[in-house]
Amino acid sequence: MILVTPQRIQKMVSAEEIEALVLGHPAVADAAVVACPDTELGERLCVCVVPRPGQGIDLASLVEFLRTEKQVAAFKLPERLLVLDSLPRNPVGKIVKNQLRETARAVTGATP
Repeated sequence: MILVTPQRIQKMVSAEEIEALVLGHPAVADAAVVACPDTELGERLCVCVVPRPGQGIDLASLVEFLRTEKQVAAFKLPERLLVLDSLPRNPVGKIVKNQLRETARAVTGATP
């Protein structure tokens, strides 16, 4: 995925890498990363998470975890967080990222 923002001009961000790091957060049960359209910057990194039962999570605490615990580079940090009850999956169990992108667009009001 190519994210085009002032901080990420032509920088490649691996969704799988960020997903694996986010899954290391103690409050996260499941996670997926998608690009969310942004009218000003082109795209922003959106992390969709399912919290563990009884746990809560917000963007600030997730970013702090990624910065301090996982030492993630600034250009790889998520800018949006979508907290869901479950991630959409196909019959084989694979996450359906097209549906997540649509959900992220609807929630943020972003247009492609």
